[in-house]
Amino acid sequence: MDKPNGTTARGVPTPADVMGYRVGAWQRSLLFLDVMRQRAEQDEAHEKAGLPHVLDFAAEDIRAATATRLIVPGDVPAMHLGPWRGARNPGLGAHAL
Repeated sequence: MDKPNGTTARGVPTPADVMGYRVGAWQRSLLFLDVMRQRAEQDEAHEKAGLPHVLDFAAEDIRAATATRLIVPGDVPAMHLGPWRGARNPGLGAHAL
């Protein structure tokens, strides 16, 4: 009976594999914290430069629909979608041109 690499006969990871996982998790944690530090430094430099927040943009209040005509479902013609072709096809169900 073949066993996967890094496991004992019962499928339990070996101590060396457990230690390798712990080292990898520790390294990923340090990389994550380093990315967060870099992000904070960039945000601080952006703010000190007097630039606006990166997500500061004008927004339209869509709750006040008095100025525009609301679309009623009966006003929109039905679209024909072709047979489902799955995520491999760029149409995701629409007929290919």
